[in-house]
Amino acid sequence: MDLANVSAQSEVLETVIRKLRTGTMPPVGVPSPSPEERHAMVAWLETSLDEVAAANPNPGRTETLRRLNRTEYRNAIRDLLKLDIDARSLLPPDESGYGFDNVNVGDLSPSLLDRYLSAAQKISRLAIGGAQASVQSNVISVPPDLTQEEHVPGLPIGTRGGVSVSYTFPQDGEYDIQVRLARNRTGDIGGLLNAEPQVVELLIDREIAETFMVVRPNGPDHSEVDKNFKTRILVSAGPHDLGVTFPKTSSSLLESERQPLQSHFNEIRHPRLNPAVYQVTVTGPYATQGPGDTPSRRQLFVCQPTETSEEEACAREILSNLTRRGYRRPVDDSDIAGPMGFYQKARTESNFDEAIAAALSAVLMNPQFLFRVELAPDNVPPLTPYHISDIELASRLSFFLWSSLPDEELLAVAELGELSSPEELEKQVRRMLADQRSENLSTNFAGQWLQLRNLEAFSPNVRLYPDFDDNLRQAFRQESELFLDSVLREDRSV
Repeated sequence: MDLANVSAQSEVLETVIRKLRTGTMPPVGVPSPSPEERHAMVAWLETSLDEVAAANPNPGRTETLRRLNRTEYRNAIRDLLKLDIDARSLLPPDESGYGFDNVNVGDLSPSLLDRYLSAAQKISRLAIGGAQASVQSNVISVPPDLTQEEHVPGLPIGTRGGVSVSYTFPQDGEYDIQVRLARNRTGDIGGLLNAEPQVVELLIDREIAETFMVVRPNGPDHSEVDKNFKTRILVSAGPHDLGVTFPKTSSSLLESERQPLQSHFNEIRHPRLNPAVYQVTVTGPYATQGPGDTPSRRQLFVCQPTETSEEEACAREILSNLTRRGYRRPVDDSDIAGPMGFYQKARTESNFDEAIAAALSAVLMNPQFLFRVELAPDNVPPLTPYHISDIELASRLSFFLWSSLPDEELLAVAELGELSSPEELEKQVRRMLADQRSENLSTNFAGQWLQLRNLEAFSPNVRLYPDFDDNLRQAFRQESELFLDSVLREDRSV
């Protein structure tokens, strides 16, 4: 071994360092150096290897076509279109390697391609709100082991149980909202211990839109109790806080007396102390009144044509802005030609908005959006390290810190070629870490590294742990995420 040429022996010397540290080299029975000599040798080897690495950096190559995982896809749609989607219902689970799902490479099977096409079309309808939106039903289910005896975050103080979600209504119009109560194993509604009627409140943006009365039946048939828990209400297009809950009444039981009953429920999920929400179904729209003024439309329509002659130029402006953000780089006429073709074909058969929706679907199906593309310069030999461009650096930064697209400021700095300067790079990293989106660095990474995403698939023995429920499961997840977030932000030791 030629110690004068450390760079040629780096892998072997890394092994030597490990064996010297653990004392497994030299082997037993062979003269060994003193602890001081061993420490000096390790220090010299580490310093030499570090100097070689600093002089000849080689970060290695990444896959040139890396597909967005579901989390990145969801966040990209949120930042591109101001639209929250449920990526789990639109796309299949991601493949993973070494426990992480951000290693998907350029492979789109026919079935996966169909899912992406379906997702793009649905997202386009939600973002733009077609003139003839079809009636659809969406079911919001509550975990069966969620204890609904206490306040649920997102719902007004003074309520107990229920569910609270952000729901995007595609158009101004009327929607049917139906509530079903949780049943026990015999099919009866649980929690009807009190003869007094109980109130169920349907909330839109934390305001009461409708109330229902839970009345205990005289006989064993409980099918009529929540049969008519359905109402049709007028809602404006866009995201709204949708909630169903119960006003909390004063309890006649002390906490110490209630605990055995709660433990008994957790052990066999029966009986409940009070009625609970099982699911909420939203169906519509009916009597549509147009797409409305939504955050998605304000984000997408950077111009509005007043005459037919202005539509082509406006469509080009909309798609230029959309592709630049969606493809994470400057675009030219060749990038816009494809979406414009979809726009022009759809415009001959429909209105301006629906033609833009067709072009939007094309953008969301483009490999430049679905994949993080990094191509080596033409003059670089294979396996040779090279500096990535500022545009590629911006994409790496945003997907690492935010699991999403670069924002306007980061993209603009990268287009000017200033991002790679140490001062600007540090400035942007600090700004991005101060942004709320940087929470993805903790939640997304912790969810995979610590397998927090798998919590829903596991439940301990309820007879040994009768107090375990979905409330505690989510608290476990949040505690771990917050702990990792504090380690990262406070620069603590790992």
